[in-house]
Amino acid sequence: ILNVANRSFKLNLKSAQYDQIMQTGLPQHQEIDVPTGEVYLRIGVHDLTTDRIGSIEIPLPVSAQAPQK
Repeated sequence: ILNVANRSFKLNLKSAQYDQIMQTGLPQHQEIDVPTGEVYLRIGVHDLTTDRIGSIEIPLPVSAQAPQK
C-alpha cells in the first residue's frame, strides 16, 4: 500500500433518486498523491445498508513531470 484515502457518508434518497444513481453512478472526487511509475489504483466500496461490497483495480502509469515554475 502506497497511499490510502477513506471517506464515508450517508445518503437519504428517494426511490427515483436511487434508481437514477443505479443507472448513472454517483460521482465522487478524491485527491491522492501517487508515486511515479507503474502503479495501480484500487477502489473499494461497502454499502452498509445492503452489505454489498465491490472493488476495481485500475492501472495508473504515472510519468515524472517537470517542476512547476
